[in-house]
Amino acid sequence: MSNKELKFDFSDIEETENDKLENEKLEEMTSGLPDPGTSRLERFKKRPRVALNFSVPDTLKKSFEEKAIELGYTRKYRGAEFADLTGMLYHCMRSAGVDIPDFKYIDGRKK
Repeated sequence: MSNKELKFDFSDIEETENDKLENEKLEEMTSGLPDPGTSRLERFKKRPRVALNFSVPDTLKKSFEEKAIELGYTRKYRGAEFADLTGMLYHCMRSAGVDIPDFKYIDGRKK
């Protein structure tokens, strides 16, 4: 069996104006979306972020913080250790059956 090299010459094919418009439209439609070739964790990191804000009674927030620290969801800030409420929220979501990876894999600030 011989090895044959295939060469394709596309130099005689010109891109039409319609092709250019279609390419621009595809780029416009897919801009900001994660590359399907990237891993699931990378897609989580690159997704647009939104704020999740809601008010709860102070005692509930303190209980949430205490439980976060008890479970090891902590974050250091200027030498002090605080409850990591985002990590704790993800823990609760996972407990409720939401399929999300561990926070350390999807935190967009950590490369």
